Amino acid sequence: MISASAPGKVILFGEHAVVHGYKAAAIPLPAIRATSSIGNRYYSLGTHIVAPMIDLDADYADLADSHPLKFTIDLFYARHPHVALSPITISIESQIPISSGMGSGAAVTASLLRSLFQFHKIDFSPQILSELVHEVEKIHHGTPSGIDNTVVCFEQPVIFKKNQPLQTFSITGEAILVIANSGHTTPTHETVAYVRQKLVDQPQTVTSIFTAIEETCLEGVQALQSSNFPFAGMSMRKNHQLLRDLGVSDPVLDRLVDTAIKAGAWGAKLSGGGRGGIIIALCSPEKEDFVGSSLENAGGVQIMTTPIATDHGSIN
Repeated sequence: MISASAPGKVILFGEHAVVHGYKAAAIPLPAIRATSSIGNRYYSLGTHIVAPMIDLDADYADLADSHPLKFTIDLFYARHPHVALSPITISIESQIPISSGMGSGAAVTASLLRSLFQFHKIDFSPQILSELVHEVEKIHHGTPSGIDNTVVCFEQPVIFKKNQPLQTFSITGEAILVIANSGHTTPTHETVAYVRQKLVDQPQTVTSIFTAIEETCLEGVQALQSSNFPFAGMSMRKNHQLLRDLGVSDPVLDRLVDTAIKAGAWGAKLSGGGRGGIIIALCSPEKEDFVGSSLENAGGVQIMTTPIATDHGSIN
């Protein structure tokens, strides 16, 4: 049996402003992962896929060509015609909530591709993996930015700006990211459309907010690079307030952010499209349990934690 995994991701700074050409930062979630396992099927003619998180238990041949898992498998074998799809069982598990802005699709794809590379003993690089995942991401998102596949495949934090190459950075030191699911969601395209209209109606106000969001992004990243987590937390607080001013937070998210800070987190903010979804809180390892339990008591539906540090240097 061959197994491989890939992490989820969150946007740390820059939501919504990034849509309009400003910088954003995203990081991998080392302890929150999707895992794919492959084993031979000796007494069957076909390949079978089991993925409980999407209620899938089916033969590969029965899936539509556009199904992301079948598309991923077909893409792999199309790029490697010297190996053949033998009868195998593919089992996929994921700790990453679906449609939460945490890169679930990219992580599942990356873990599946990694397991296929390892099963067939084919060498690959993070860049090759990222390019393949990006192709599959087009099924999920149409015209993906490239953030998810880069963060997930290189397992490196990135700074992203539309139409510019991604920049990676590293985080050292001991800090924990606590993630709380609010239990409700609003489709990202709705909040993006709302902000776009607000930019038309109030161009000076919204442009000023976008500029300030980018400033908090850059100062927050600089603080993380120097392990100044209290300052990074302050940047997160400022970013959340700016997103409130933009109109994409809601009372539940605000309550969870306030709860995390009162429980001792250095900072907290919504992450993703807003008006539901998740909040993220940055805290010390000593505060991890209390921040997590406080968020649960405040109505957080699902609490997840992960170290924020990266173990290897920048790949710029």
